[in-house]
Amino acid sequence: MKRLLIMLAGTVSLLLGVAFWLTDSESGVAMTAKPAPLQHLLERHTPTFLPVEGVYEINATEADLRQLLVTLVHKYPQWHVTGIDIELLEQKALIRSSVQVGPRYLNVTSLVGIRGDKPELMEVQLADQVLPDWLVNLVLEHTQQTARFEPVWQMYQNIERVRIAPQKAVLAYHWSERMVAALNKQGKDFLFSPADQQRIALYLVAAHKYAEQSKVQREPLPQLFQQLFQLAQQRTQTGESAVDENRALLTALALYHSNLDLSDYKVPKALLKQRKRFYLNKRKDLARHFVLSAAMSLYVGDQLTDSVGLLKEMNDSRNGSGFSFYDLAADRAGIRFARQATKSEAVAKQLQAMMAVSVNEAMLVPAFNKLPEGMTSKQFEAEFKDTKSTGFKQLIHSIDRQIEASPLYRRPNAIAE
Repeated sequence: MKRLLIMLAGTVSLLLGVAFWLTDSESGVAMTAKPAPLQHLLERHTPTFLPVEGVYEINATEADLRQLLVTLVHKYPQWHVTGIDIELLEQKALIRSSVQVGPRYLNVTSLVGIRGDKPELMEVQLADQVLPDWLVNLVLEHTQQTARFEPVWQMYQNIERVRIAPQKAVLAYHWSERMVAALNKQGKDFLFSPADQQRIALYLVAAHKYAEQSKVQREPLPQLFQQLFQLAQQRTQTGESAVDENRALLTALALYHSNLDLSDYKVPKALLKQRKRFYLNKRKDLARHFVLSAAMSLYVGDQLTDSVGLLKEMNDSRNGSGFSFYDLAADRAGIRFARQATKSEAVAKQLQAMMAVSVNEAMLVPAFNKLPEGMTSKQFEAEFKDTKSTGFKQLIHSIDRQIEASPLYRRPNAIAE
């Protein structure tokens, strides 16, 4: 055992020495894009809203992938990546990155090729030295066994095929309810920091406890909001960030109203049985639209969330319950609420104070009068032609005006910077 430990220590020391020898005094590549949500990709390929199980394609340009890589490394500053770029060639991609190691930089070039229709890491080069295959394979095996990277490998396994051409790539993947459930179960650590997980779990437990104690069959969502915002206000008063608390609260509400397994969020099994749906204006679908859109907008932005909600209604007009402007209004109200809840520390605290005292349905989603719903695609086209028509835009503008009339937004100085 002692000999094994000495050999291991020597190997690690050798690798560190080689790594330092391969570092440069300057970064070999800069950040070639600004971090931002890839809206035009995600709004067409958000798994939660895809209609049926099957194989779907994502068409990405070189600029799309470049922005994705920059956004990813900005999300994880602990990786110390100071620059990253990608170049798409015929059936292969070159990824160049620079990692800061103390005062120096490790410049890495990775060659990704296609083998059996799937992407595969073919070569890794540090500075001007190509790493041996056995070392690259050893690192890949290690990452596959690391829990934090499990969601990445889960997604990799669902890839059907990849095609790479100069400046563009096509990825076909298999989507299913099982994949979404698995990613939720495994991706918690990948998506949320430990502090965020604790906050989210706290509000999930509080929501389940409230559901357990409730004797009302059709429990209004505002009552749950008031209970949770009282808790958020108490935690803020002890020094926690109001923005962080409001974000965790809305995330927990979205998880609660989803169909995902919540056992990994430290909710006691006895409470999980009390998972009941809440209502807005006597409709549970409006409550679900409101909380899911509110949480989604926090992570991917208002524009994408609005686009996804609209795409879902268009799909419903063709294959489901029909296009509903009530659902769309609840989506837009949820987006507006989330924006206010996380606008700044001052605004977040004032919203907590207001919601902790009294919440009614009109504050969240106004009681809209006779909005069209249940429209088939033919009925929608006959009435509005498309979503760019004047009639459609006028109705959306009317919905937004009624949302803005909520006491949360219109009361002078009630919620202000």
